[in-house]
Amino acid sequence: MRKTLITFLFIIMFSAGFGSGFLVNQYAAPETHKSLKVYWGAATRLPGIEIIDAFRIATGIKVEATFGGSGPLLSALELSRSGDLYLGVGTTSEMETAIKKNLVDPSSLRVMAYLVPAIIVQKGNPKNIIDLEDLTRPDVKVCLADPSYGIGLFVKQLLEYNGLWSNIEGRFVQVKSGEDAVAAVIMGGVDATVSWHVFYYWNKDKVDIMWINSSKIPEVSIAPSAITVYSKNRVLSEIFLNFVSNSYIAREAFARYGYVLTVEQGAQYTPYSETQWRRWIDKAEVEIKALKGGS
Repeated sequence: MRKTLITFLFIIMFSAGFGSGFLVNQYAAPETHKSLKVYWGAATRLPGIEIIDAFRIATGIKVEATFGGSGPLLSALELSRSGDLYLGVGTTSEMETAIKKNLVDPSSLRVMAYLVPAIIVQKGNPKNIIDLEDLTRPDVKVCLADPSYGIGLFVKQLLEYNGLWSNIEGRFVQVKSGEDAVAAVIMGGVDATVSWHVFYYWNKDKVDIMWINSSKIPEVSIAPSAITVYSKNRVLSEIFLNFVSNSYIAREAFARYGYVLTVEQGAQYTPYSETQWRRWIDKAEVEIKALKGGS
């Protein structure tokens, strides 16, 4: 009992950012601790793997993660009616649906990181693709994620905002996710895709990035996360969500892959100014409040 209490207090400290990890083994959780089942969006998979491993080492709690596109993950959550968290999904559209269908608790909603769309091209940019308009050229082969959900839907709305969707619709190679679209660019089967900027940081030696003019980007993604209504481990779910959102280890993992958590990081990892990032983040915060029901 005493060991369990010490473990619980340590997890809270660690999640809040106070733990440094040097007492990890001393405070390992007892084997009787339950595991967590999470649905984790593909857009944050790489830091997610590191965060899950760090949490297990620090606490002894196993996190069973299913990584994938936000749409299929939402369907899996709805069909199974099980699982503890719906994490790091690419856009707010699926989270809004999850809230409307009473699949997640809106009061638990957190921002995992901010993502901005960018054009990912073959290394060396042989087709000299500079801006979104270049994707409509007949000599440019484009790959995009499924436009019905996640990054694919976000990109569709981005292209509609810029009056380009009708010129691209029906002539792009469609894949399941933004990560798959970048893989198609790496393999050389297509010339470019529009996906999250972090996929460039995942593959810096294999692709190049063309940043989109900020005036053409009306909003960024907040990669929202929340606890499901089916969670049987509410306390542990809250601890893990806090660990993902606030711990030093999680923030370091996100930083390694260029994810934006602050306006300062936005200016550091992208060519956009702190002022521009403040506009985007302020708009995102309004959206988050709306998703929470104004609470």
